[in-house]
Amino acid sequence: MAETSAGRIYAQALFNLARRRDQVAEYGRALSLLAETVEPQRDFRIFLAAPMVPRAKREEAAAALAQALDLPGPVARLFQVAVDRRRAAELSVMAREYAELEDSFFGRIDVEAVSAAGFSVPERERLEKALADLLGKNIRMKYEEDPNLVAGILVKAGGKVFDCSLAGRLARLKEKMMSREASPEGVS
Repeated sequence: MAETSAGRIYAQALFNLARRRDQVAEYGRALSLLAETVEPQRDFRIFLAAPMVPRAKREEAAAALAQALDLPGPVARLFQVAVDRRRAAELSVMAREYAELEDSFFGRIDVEAVSAAGFSVPERERLEKALADLLGKNIRMKYEEDPNLVAGILVKAGGKVFDCSLAGRLARLKEKMMSREASPEGVS
């Protein structure tokens, strides 16, 4: 929890600065790039957090990476602070938290649509327009197929699930019937 909380604080600080400077998207891209570069490099993360490595060496390594990635000054400084406080392992958390702040700022939401047989291009266009109108946000769609749905569609957006599938309807009907059987004399 402490790691997540610290990651959120770092992300919020960078986001606040980015918003004041009208650089929200640029800083977000840079932070994502930094996290994607550092995350898979286990030995490098260990090096950056190791107490036996002199501070100057860790800072030098961080500065070299920031320069190689051409990070904007505030993102490079955030990285330096994270390294100095041995929080470089939390860059992925910072990037995720920043992305959530950025999405909220720009009114974006991730939406997943699942159907039994997939969607044609015209169906996708109609669905995307309808969902954007319904949710009042810019949407990023992800499509999946699941033959277990039988027919219909399942939409997941911002923690909400809209289940208009035949499988979902049958499950709800079964649940309703089971609850009536369980209650005395079918009274619910």
